[in-house]
Amino acid sequence: MKTDEWVIHTPTIRATKFWPGGMGLGANHAMVYARCITGDKDHGVQAFLVPIRDANHKSFDSVKNGDLGAKLGWEGVDNGWLTFTQHRVPRYNMMSRFASVDKAGTFEIRGDQRMRYSIMVATRIGLTKSAGQYL
Repeated sequence: MKTDEWVIHTPTIRATKFWPGGMGLGANHAMVYARCITGDKDHGVQAFLVPIRDANHKSFDSVKNGDLGAKLGWEGVDNGWLTFTQHRVPRYNMMSRFASVDKAGTFEIRGDQRMRYSIMVATRIGLTKSAGQYL
């Protein structure tokens, strides 16, 4: 990583982030799930903490966001949309509990992949079970 930073970019309108709470008017940072690419290698989706507004609460030039307007019910939640144009954030803004990238651009998976998979499966089973109970 020559510049020791990530470039967060929304390549198409289909990649726009829609409906996050607080995004329209209130949030200064966003947890963005984006493709992690180093060199020619795609490491899948990873989480990045991305500042979207400056100290004066103005969106950065490389960030476009807005409010989605009135909706039926739950008016207290400020839902919005968000896109990036070559927005740069420091390398350490990648959440690194399960994966990390060093200054040289080497990607490392942390922890046991089987354990992570089993947690995901257990969560999905729990959601399905709860849905059945509510029905």
